[in-house]
Amino acid sequence: MMNTVGHYVYFMQLTVACSDGELEQGEIDDIIERAAALQFMGMVSGRGGDQGAAIDEAARYHDDMVNSGQIGMAFAHAAGGIAASLNYDKEALSEFYNSLVSVAAADGEIEPSEKALLSFAKTEWGV
Repeated sequence: MMNTVGHYVYFMQLTVACSDGELEQGEIDDIIERAAALQFMGMVSGRGGDQGAAIDEAARYHDDMVNSGQIGMAFAHAAGGIAASLNYDKEALSEFYNSLVSVAAADGEIEPSEKALLSFAKTEWGV
């Protein structure tokens, strides 16, 4: 169930990674490394959920949105929902935006489709 900001961040990362039609290993590794760091911080602090489950749920949601032809609308909804959930905190939104850029660049090149999604998120979040 997509019920946390983290779910939607993973969904947006996956959408950026897949937008050029290819999901590269470097992009997958980038997403997983971030999740592992969050999982570790959650274990140390006693807070946080299962990041692996969150990625799996985000991937299923991504696939559902692609298959239903609603991926663009879902990406826009996720961007707006994340911003609202964080009360438009520019620092947090900048970190999330930078994670999207990192995923897009992980394969050595930011494709036009990835640039379009990054531009949308940047404008939506005001970062």
